[in-house]
Amino acid sequence: GFRNFVVGTAYSRTEPAQAALFGLLFLGERSAAGTLLAIAISVVGVMFISVARTGCGIRSLVSSLYSRTALAGIASGTAFGIAAVAYRAASLALGYPGFLMQAAVTLLATISFQTVLMLAWIGWRERSEFVRIRASWKISAIVGMVGATASFGWFAAMTLQQSAVVKALAQIEILFTIATSILFFREKTNLLEFTGSALIIAGILSLLYVG
Repeated sequence: GFRNFVVGTAYSRTEPAQAALFGLLFLGERSAAGTLLAIAISVVGVMFISVARTGCGIRSLVSSLYSRTALAGIASGTAFGIAAVAYRAASLALGYPGFLMQAAVTLLATISFQTVLMLAWIGWRERSEFVRIRASWKISAIVGMVGATASFGWFAAMTLQQSAVVKALAQIEILFTIATSILFFREKTNLLEFTGSALIIAGILSLLYVG
């Protein structure tokens, strides 16, 4: 049910911590103790925010650690962490002519691969979707361009810095989301959201300091 979804989502937020582990295993990238601590602080903050409005408290989150749902969430974080490290490895393997071009080439290969897989899936399972895609190609193209631009930022950053650090710093987007909900939708923050936000800020500032 909803509680399972929340638990799974919260544990999927362990991606930055897992990316640090996979960066060490696959690329031999060692992180300073201060960096690892900062990443851990930001991850805990995001997990707090993930359950802040759900009725599932921290105690419930901890007690669900070995549940199937939590393991699925952790597996999701594992997949994202491996993907992030793989993108960095692919970009660094190019070795030329600069981080922007390396990121662009890696992104192009990634998007092309994803597009081929998606087209194959739609052709196999949902052929009627091709009609809808054709009907809304203009707005879809705009959305795709915006998404590709955002992804380019990710890839460029991960070419320059360890994936775990990039992913941890990117948690700041959650703070922008909360700020938007307060300013535009007049929503009030609760204690868990406030605590989670404070932890994210502390983690990001720590990363900037040790970096």
